[in-house]
Amino acid sequence: MIVIHGKVDVDAIKQVAAQILRELQEKEKEVAWVMHDYESEIWKDIKDYEGLYQTSNLGRIKSLNYKKGRILKQRKNAKGYMTVCLCKNGIKKLCFVHRLVAEAFVPNPKNKPEVNHKWGIKTDNRASELEWNTRSENELHAYRMGLTKPSQKQKEAVRQYCKNNYSKKVFQYDLQGNFIKEWASAVEAATQLHINRGNISCCCRNERKTAGGFKWKYIKGVQTWEV
Repeated sequence: MIVIHGKVDVDAIKQVAAQILRELQEKEKEVAWVMHDYESEIWKDIKDYEGLYQTSNLGRIKSLNYKKGRILKQRKNAKGYMTVCLCKNGIKKLCFVHRLVAEAFVPNPKNKPEVNHKWGIKTDNRASELEWNTRSENELHAYRMGLTKPSQKQKEAVRQYCKNNYSKKVFQYDLQGNFIKEWASAVEAATQLHINRGNISCCCRNERKTAGGFKWKYIKGVQTWEV
């Protein structure tokens, strides 16, 4: 989030969003041009279908049941991913093109389980545009690219993560400066004591003297108040 003097800069956010949109549009144009340039195309056997089917680094799939090979027609599923039907021993299987390409051309030294489209363009299955990710990495990438919205459960997980990693501890004192209690955050103290959280934060920033009849301070290590 872009913040200036404590306020969200809406214009700056719009500019960033517009820039991302322009980059995506340029990327889509590049895809349309590159997909017709087959001089650099490399073919490899598909795992478990050796001698029957091959995939290329440009995201095409072909059947080897013909003398010159035949490029298979791909279909887009309900979620926008390209799929292709492979057949072996009379058993048909619908496969994701991006996964077939990644398994053949993209190294996966950490054995990550999912394949991600770097630019979020699900029809761009070139090997150079794919990467292996964990589930959490894939979800985070989707949020950043604006491809999906987080569920309530995921939002709560983010809040908890921020609370555990970014919240400032606050220390509570009586009006004479005697230490009372350490709180994990101003939010926790405000919730438990029914005090306005903003007032506690203002005390910690020395913008007011007390909140809820107590003194408050952000502090590390020292638990005394100089009066």
